[in-house]
Amino acid sequence: MFENSKLPLLVWIRAIFLVMQDKRGVSALALQRQLGLTRYETAWNLLLKIRTALAQRDEKYQLSEIVELDGAFFGRKENNNQASVFIAVERKNWVDQKGKTKSRAGFAKVCIDELGEETKATAMKFVEKSIRTGSEVRTDKRNTYRNLQGVKVKQNSSDKFCDVKQEIHLPWLHRFVSNAKAWVLGTHHGVSKKYMAPYLAEYTYRFNRRHDTKSLFSRAFTACLNASPKTLPALTG
Repeated sequence: MFENSKLPLLVWIRAIFLVMQDKRGVSALALQRQLGLTRYETAWNLLLKIRTALAQRDEKYQLSEIVELDGAFFGRKENNNQASVFIAVERKNWVDQKGKTKSRAGFAKVCIDELGEETKATAMKFVEKSIRTGSEVRTDKRNTYRNLQGVKVKQNSSDKFCDVKQEIHLPWLHRFVSNAKAWVLGTHHGVSKKYMAPYLAEYTYRFNRRHDTKSLFSRAFTACLNASPKTLPALTG
């Protein structure tokens, strides 16, 4: 990814560090200032390549056991800037010191539905690629999630539009979505639907490694070293 780059390697390393040092990440404008870059576009393109590398790394994983699955919309429909996103989050059980079984979130995966309507075809491709065969998928009543091949689907019997009941049924997924939306608006003040995928890839990468914050930078740097090189025209076209 660094080959033939006009930027010094140290600039790349500092950029990766800044992206990983805080759960809120860093905006392109803030990165431009901290790295002393003359052009905003240089910082933005640098972030795009880093996010693409992080996405490639997380593509290697599959979710398993109990998985919460649902769709969410990011952005505003009235501005023609709304992205339809499929999200899947593992639900892991663990036993505390008192012997009580509790639940927590494992890894997460995201997928943009290019058709923008939570289509069944995209959902099936997402499940096939991202969730291990035989896992139990918990979701809502939407027809999109019925009869997904390779997994056991357990649909919520409540109204699919009832957010309160859905939050109880899919607690970790709803927490992921609400925090991701807050991050998109808070750190970046909104994101174009065209580039929602790489932004969410960055958020998901940090989420998946939130219990190992000390090695976030080194692991992200390794992901960038091992990433397949992508030209800017290929990433922005």
